[in-house]
Amino acid sequence: MNSLIVATIVALTNEFGTVSVDTCGAHVLSYVPAGGREVLFRSSEECWTNSWHHGGIPLCWPWFGRNGDPGSEMHGFVRLLDWEVVSRTDSPRESRLHLRLGSGEESAKWLDGSFVLDYEIVLSEHLKLDLKMRNTGPRRFAVTTGFHPYFSIKDMLNATVRTPRGDIRCVPGMDGGRPFADGRYVLDDGTREITLSTWGNNKLVIWNQGEEPLGGLAPEDWRHFVCVEPAILPRMEGIWLDPEMTYEIGMSIQQTKERE
Repeated sequence: MNSLIVATIVALTNEFGTVSVDTCGAHVLSYVPAGGREVLFRSSEECWTNSWHHGGIPLCWPWFGRNGDPGSEMHGFVRLLDWEVVSRTDSPRESRLHLRLGSGEESAKWLDGSFVLDYEIVLSEHLKLDLKMRNTGPRRFAVTTGFHPYFSIKDMLNATVRTPRGDIRCVPGMDGGRPFADGRYVLDDGTREITLSTWGNNKLVIWNQGEEPLGGLAPEDWRHFVCVEPAILPRMEGIWLDPEMTYEIGMSIQQTKERE
């Protein structure tokens, strides 16, 4: 894999806002709704190497977290590879970007299987992310996957995630996957609400590392983000992709209320 990621940025803009996407890793970097504030966090100390990027919306595949084989890349390898721009369409009320990644020499180092990933990013009244994965080879293989959005908030100590099963107060060092599948969730930091809708996931991970130092983050960054991540995990509950099988996972994001 490349030791240095060279950013190729695609900007989608219409009357509902602006989204920036790096085609290397299919990484959503920024989402600013029209008349609103930046929705996604990104550390001022972040550097674009093959290390983990703390910000935006990284895409995790074919494993989430450390659910790969021993010694494998954290959160999978597709975040390190160049994706093909299949198409882009723009109109005043909707902009679409279709990215694709297929198996090859690089992926064969990590995954014994053939695949095609189609990732569609749509900006309209909300930001919609939809990932379709297809097994194009003769053998089945297991996948854990998910989106890893870093949401920008004023202070995570005042933030709450509202779920169909009750409110979850954000605390430093929180981690772990809740057994929440397709659903609607609201992140409220006291100054605005961000609404998420998810499909195809079996868990919702809510994460913030707290005061513990973490490479690529400034000392006080932990107070200004929380990750709310629709995912399929752990490994024993992952998706087995049979030959020619397709599976879809997605999420939408919308700033639904701003108080300042």
